[in-house]
Amino acid sequence: MKNRTVIVLSLLLLLFLPVFAQAQVMMERSKEITRIGGKDYYLHHVKQGETLYGLSKLYNVSEKQIGAINPEIMNGLKTGMVIGIPVVNEAPKPDSENVTPAASDNNKRHHVLKGETIYGISHQYGVTEKELVAMNPGIEDGLREGQVLVIPSKTAVSPTPSEKPVVVPQMPEITTTHTDDDTGHIAEAQVPGGVYIVKQGETLFDIAKRFGIDLKDFKAVNPGLDNAPRAGTQITVPNIANKENYIVHEVERGQRTKSLLRLWKVEEEVFRPLNPFVGSHVFAGQNVLIPITPVELSDLPQSPVVAPDAPAKEQPVIPEERTPECVADAENAGRLMHVAFLIPLYLEEVDNIAVSKDDAERSRKARPFSFLQYYEGFMMAVDSLTRYAGLRLDLTVIDVDENVSKAHSAVDKLRQKNLDLIVGPFFSKSFSVVEEYAKSNNIIVVNPLSERENVIKDSPNVVKLRPNHAAQMAQLGNLIRRQYPDAKVTIFSHDAVSSAKIDELEHILNLSINTEVGVSNTDFLNYVEQESRRREMGKRLLPTVEVEGQVYATSDLKLRPNDTVFIKNHVERYVFSDANLNAFQNQLTGVRDNVVVVYGDNLVFATQALNKIHKEGSKHPVTLIGLPDWSKFDNLIVDNLMSLNAIYFDHSFVDFDSKPVRHFVTKFRERYGCDPKDFAYEGYDVGMYFLTALMRYGSNFGDCLPYYHLPLLHTNYYFSRPAAGDGLENYFWNIYQYNNKLIKLSPIDSNNYINE
Repeated sequence: MKNRTVIVLSLLLLLFLPVFAQAQVMMERSKEITRIGGKDYYLHHVKQGETLYGLSKLYNVSEKQIGAINPEIMNGLKTGMVIGIPVVNEAPKPDSENVTPAASDNNKRHHVLKGETIYGISHQYGVTEKELVAMNPGIEDGLREGQVLVIPSKTAVSPTPSEKPVVVPQMPEITTTHTDDDTGHIAEAQVPGGVYIVKQGETLFDIAKRFGIDLKDFKAVNPGLDNAPRAGTQITVPNIANKENYIVHEVERGQRTKSLLRLWKVEEEVFRPLNPFVGSHVFAGQNVLIPITPVELSDLPQSPVVAPDAPAKEQPVIPEERTPECVADAENAGRLMHVAFLIPLYLEEVDNIAVSKDDAERSRKARPFSFLQYYEGFMMAVDSLTRYAGLRLDLTVIDVDENVSKAHSAVDKLRQKNLDLIVGPFFSKSFSVVEEYAKSNNIIVVNPLSERENVIKDSPNVVKLRPNHAAQMAQLGNLIRRQYPDAKVTIFSHDAVSSAKIDELEHILNLSINTEVGVSNTDFLNYVEQESRRREMGKRLLPTVEVEGQVYATSDLKLRPNDTVFIKNHVERYVFSDANLNAFQNQLTGVRDNVVVVYGDNLVFATQALNKIHKEGSKHPVTLIGLPDWSKFDNLIVDNLMSLNAIYFDHSFVDFDSKPVRHFVTKFRERYGCDPKDFAYEGYDVGMYFLTALMRYGSNFGDCLPYYHLPLLHTNYYFSRPAAGDGLENYFWNIYQYNNKLIKLSPIDSNNYINE
């Protein structure tokens, strides 16, 4: 029996020895300290057997404090992790005790007001920031309005006559007037700080960086504010003084580090010192620090810092971009508008149209039907505004085609009208006749179809709707800069395209990409595994891999998985040929995005380029961008476009998944008994946009168009004058993509890629 007891005890001892051995892991504090946003943090390399509880005791902080800056560890510590741990001098309080101390202590309490900072409160009570944080663990991650802070009583002092308390300047609440974009009425509003008018191409991230204010604070005083507000939107600037060199971004689901850098337009070498614990993946709810150089309200013209007891003078507007005349006036909507619509209907040929069933197809192609849907779409806009917006309209419709005599006849009729607006004619020679009359009478005249840039030259009253080549290049540059800055970019051009155009394209693309791209060894190893599987090597890995002309050893990549390889980046350029296709195939990269810009307006060229690039690029992910106008090519293989995630630019794109488009289609079918085509959407948008502009701003609406943006069906209108004395030209291109995941054409939010 004694022997059996000894044996059992021995077995139990052997069983629990690993547990005892693990419990005795030697833990020591890291000697590596970094400074982030004015606070010190240990960089601790997690060893096998270490626990979150053990680290909290080792570094004298709570588990909650460690988890706040390292949210990924809440799923468990992993050997090799590098985590940040706050440097503190005070003993930690248990998480359950991280609440306001009982009222029996001698500490004062402070209720946090909107916009207050740790810096301002600590100076107000004469304590250090470290003392305030030590008494209120967790506030280093941000104060909340209404939060109650404990102020150590031993340091609360009254200022002497020679010692005044430091007060953080605060902007007073100022009563101002603003335009309600929905109703056009003037309304009173309490505006803390000031009002900022969004510029073209700006996002809320740009504005938040400009003023050094977190997104959540902007949205708190601007309910419903979008991350990409339209140009001209008035945004209330919160009255918050940020004394740090960063703002806090709360990571949303699906975001990654690279996408955050693009979103905030921050270079990685500037981002990393503030966020040494952030890897290539971030986690929903994690806070990252965005470096800034904020523009304070006090540094801006028309935005003085006023003492709390000073009288309010006038509302600061940052900056003033609208002219005083560009304010919606309800009186304009009630007056009678006089509009001429000059459209080619070929009415003299109507009697010759065959209407028999056998000749129906030929009838539909007759000239009188060419622009009929443009007219029908325009009239649907007129009907909608008349019924629901109270539009009062005197509309004159005249049949004007390429026959110049019709244009002269139309001008004779228009002399009897006191016109506010002319839409058309559609053909250049007829348009010139009417434009001369409109210019002499200071009437805005809309050119619906011309792509010629000289149509607005020295013609300040002309509004040109079709965007030009320069605007397309500008939006392309912005698209690459914001979505593909680290990509390997290649140009393929048709041999008939002038070298000057390709020189311009290459220049813009080189300005839009990063000149050097960092790729982690982990990404290289992922590519090695991918290539090994493709070559059916089983569990074995390729000993070496060639990437962009350089050979890398797999063993070296494994030894230093956290290292980064820096690759020089520039645009490759080829005239399309079989020989150049071989060169293209050899320079494709497997460790970053490949973007191929194909430039040419020949269908045969486009077909060959698409099919061969699809074949050559099957080993690596490639995004194809077709320029200048691939939307006109109807016979390209859609499967190939899908696999290459092809991107198009077009003056018009109708998203049939949108509710407004579906509603329009239903109403059009009910009214005209057929489906709307492209001209129907264009006619509706022209009528809706220009008639509502008249109702808002009156007959002198022309100068207000650069500030007026309205959601439309087939495009957006962003107008500018290329030079003084010229007319207005739309510079908006629709960008859309063949989405391989959704198996459909999807619009890209082109408002994000508009230049100012």
